[in-house]
Amino acid sequence: MKEFFSLIKRSIYDPIFYQELLIRPARFSVKYFLGLSLLLSVALTIALSLPIISPVNKFLSTLPGQVLAVYPDELVLHVEKGVLSSNVVEPYVVEIPSFWRGAMMGSGYTHLAVVDTSATVTPEQFAAYQTPLWLSRTNVIIADNNHGLRIQPYGAQTSFTLSEALVSTFLTHVEPYFVWVAPTIVLLLFVLFFTVLLFNVVYLLFGALLIFLLGRFGLKQDWNYGTAYRIGLHALTLPVLADVFLTMGSFSFHVFPFIPTVLLLLIVYVNYKPARRETGEVVLATPPPHEPPAQN
Repeated sequence: MKEFFSLIKRSIYDPIFYQELLIRPARFSVKYFLGLSLLLSVALTIALSLPIISPVNKFLSTLPGQVLAVYPDELVLHVEKGVLSSNVVEPYVVEIPSFWRGAMMGSGYTHLAVVDTSATVTPEQFAAYQTPLWLSRTNVIIADNNHGLRIQPYGAQTSFTLSEALVSTFLTHVEPYFVWVAPTIVLLLFVLFFTVLLFNVVYLLFGALLIFLLGRFGLKQDWNYGTAYRIGLHALTLPVLADVFLTMGSFSFHVFPFIPTVLLLLIVYVNYKPARRETGEVVLATPPPHEPPAQN
């Protein structure tokens, strides 16, 4: 790991290292960028999952009790081939539970739901119930965000029965799987971050062209496109690191989309820029010759 961190440092600035890249195989640079993406994905996953895992686990631990507290003890709903009936006197109002009142404060709703299979569905009647959810004879009517109504039929072939006992049985069966929710979130975050970071290899198809032009006309280097791409896999280090740290701080280069490209080209330039001798002669920076191994 120490050696890999040294590679990260050298990929930001080390003219000798960048000269050595010209004779290294392409797999060296590919393995480096894959390792960098993996390392940063793990770091991002840890940093961004820790604040949400505890609230998620707390929510899941209280979810069964909250669902049972919302569903009325006596209410039994029966849908037979798309037609709803109930065992209660209608209209039947489901009150807002105490732990949701704060969240629904200011919404204008005084009830959580209403069951009425006899009234005609009209906007006026829906407004009179002061609820976001109305279970009518053949439809579920839901208030949308634009102060309109969404009407969803049960379906002509739909048949089921819903009661508190059935809800409790369902929760008993699914509750053991709650332990997998947090690990699944962590895994999905990791896959997301790794995929986003690997997308840089696609971006580099364009970036390598700019590196090729910079090398040919700005640095007088006889690079081909493949060499420019390999150099870019290392020169991406600083733009990617900066973007990761800014993401952790709720900021992103997407506000200034050309900054990563500018940084990419800047890294290439400072690591390959011509060096000036005291005589004023301009020469290309080259690594010192390696000493031959000692002969025994």
